[in-house]
Amino acid sequence: MFSLHLHTAPAWRGGHDQVLYTVMGLRSLGHRAELVAHPDGELRRHAREGLDLIPLAAEREMDFRAGMRLARVLRRMPPDILHAHDPLAVGMASVAISFNSRLPPPRLVATRRADVRVKQNAFSRWKHGQVDAFICTSDATRARVVAEGVPEAQVFTVHEGIDLGRVDAAHVIDVR
Repeated sequence: MFSLHLHTAPAWRGGHDQVLYTVMGLRSLGHRAELVAHPDGELRRHAREGLDLIPLAAEREMDFRAGMRLARVLRRMPPDILHAHDPLAVGMASVAISFNSRLPPPRLVATRRADVRVKQNAFSRWKHGQVDAFICTSDATRARVVAEGVPEAQVFTVHEGIDLGRVDAAHVIDVR
């Protein structure tokens, strides 16, 4: 199985760590997994520690240029699963899939890490309608996604993990 993971935000936050853990974990299990990230972002800098990276990011929710660039990537290396890890990545993936109508579309998976309401504009409703499955990092986020009209069978809770080795190796200050 080949999965292509998208994260477009330039800053480093908790979700970026999870994207790296996911891609590296899939690779350690023998799966082919590639990463698409912001060309000037922190994820790209951290990914240099052992991952190939396709530099690409959307600049806004409806970025047809980024979608067309991703469509070319999908034609060159068609994934079985396209995993969008942030809202702009969902838009970019949806546009790219629509530009590749001659190819069988990959399954589109979107991760939701925050219990926030989805924008209600036409493009946002359309892009979320393209998603085959939502992975939510908490039951509260899952409940929000279901309340917004996504069928329960398409929404899964997967609690994010941490690298216990990094925690054990961290310098801990005793504050007693």
